[in-house]
Amino acid sequence: MNHLVLFHGMGATSNDQWLPYLKDHFEKEGWKVDAPDIPNSENPEIGKWVNYIEGNVPLTPDTVLVGHSAGCPLIISLLERSNIKLKKAVLVAGFIEDINQGIKPLIQDSYDWEKIKANCDSFYFVNSDNDPYQCNDKQGRIMLDKLGGTQIIMSNEGHFGTSEFNQLYPEFPFLVKLIED
Repeated sequence: MNHLVLFHGMGATSNDQWLPYLKDHFEKEGWKVDAPDIPNSENPEIGKWVNYIEGNVPLTPDTVLVGHSAGCPLIISLLERSNIKLKKAVLVAGFIEDINQGIKPLIQDSYDWEKIKANCDSFYFVNSDNDPYQCNDKQGRIMLDKLGGTQIIMSNEGHFGTSEFNQLYPEFPFLVKLIED
């Protein structure tokens, strides 16, 4: 059975931005969908986030991981610790370096890029060229260079949803195509 796991960003919940749209769409298509509300999203710590997901969301070879913003380093860390190869990872407005936004606790000191790459069939990095948090195409390119895959750079899409900048993003049909592909 196809399985989709949706990860929100820092200070967010599973009801923010386009996550409910994807959850609803894929549940109607018969997918199993998990969209956990990760505890302490205002003050994230990667180790605690990974432990929470590992204890609450079983991953299978049919799993597609989709993360927004801080959900992306979570995906990278989960893949590094995984003992199974997952189907796909879609990282939206992701980052893997400290971008001076108070996210240092989300970034590991080092990564086993070969293990991460080996634990996922395909990677997609979706970035905007004008992300106000610096989760832009440069951050996506860093991950692309380490893991391979496909980078999609969209123009003037900001952070693909944020309450701080009043950027509504309730739907994201483009992601449906990436996930189903």
